[in-house]
Parts: sequence; structure tokens; C-alpha cells
Amino acid sequence: MAADDVDVSILICVHNQARLTRECIESLWPTLPEHLRVEVLVYDDHSTDETASLLERLADRVRTVRDAERGWFGRNMNRLAAEARGRWICLLNNDVLLHPRWLEAMVELAGKHPAAGVIGNFHRFPQTGRRSEEHTSEL
Repeated sequence: MAADDVDVSILICVHNQARLTRECIESLWPTLPEHLRVEVLVYDDHSTDETASLLERLADRVRTVRDAERGWFGRNMNRLAAEARGRWICLLNNDVLLHPRWLEAMVELAGKHPAAGVIGNFHRFPQTGRRSEEHTSEL
């Protein structure tokens, strides 16, 4: 895809946790809307488990940036952002499971508020369906 052909660049930083990364990416594909052109970039922060081989198997759908030594989240996301070609950038953790319309809702909101710098979402616990702040308030 050329730079002007990408609507959303999804950026995911990982270090080990190959199972979480696989589950996240497997939940991603069926939720992507056909009308949006999406690229997925993964930053492998010097993983020592099966993460590298997982990302190699996904090379036709995921662009991977690797580092030879451990970094930190902010630096790694900035490196991915420098590679991103999308109009919008979506920062995604590898420990999420995605549901239909998650991306469309954020892109629609961004389109309605072009001056917004950040569009966020609610995280829900799969066991209860409750939002994270609802669980936190009980602690």
C-alpha cells in the first residue's frame, strides 16, 4: 500500500507473550471493516519466546520492526509511528481481544472531531462485560 492508500495504521508493541499477541491479531482480522484500508505494524522489543516466529508467519499481513535490545513503550511506539503511513494511528496493546465495530466507532468519531488529538475507547472485562473503571471503583 502506498502512503496515501492507508486510512489507519494499527501499532502494537510486544515483548514475549506470543500467545497474547496471536490471540489479539486473530481477533483483529475479522473486525476490520472492508471500507477502511488498514496496515498493522508490530514492534518486537527483543522477544525471546516464540514471538519472532509468530510474526514471521504473519509477514504477509503484519509489518514487523525488531530491536536487538530491550527498549521502552514510548520509544518503541514512536519508532512504529515513524514507519506508519495511515491518516490515523491506533495504539493497540497485545492483550486485548477485539469486537466488531471497535475501529469504525473511533474513526467515525475522529471524522466528526477533526481537531481532536486523541480518541479513546472503553475496556471491558470479558467475564462481566463491565468497564474497567467499574471494576476499579470496587477496589
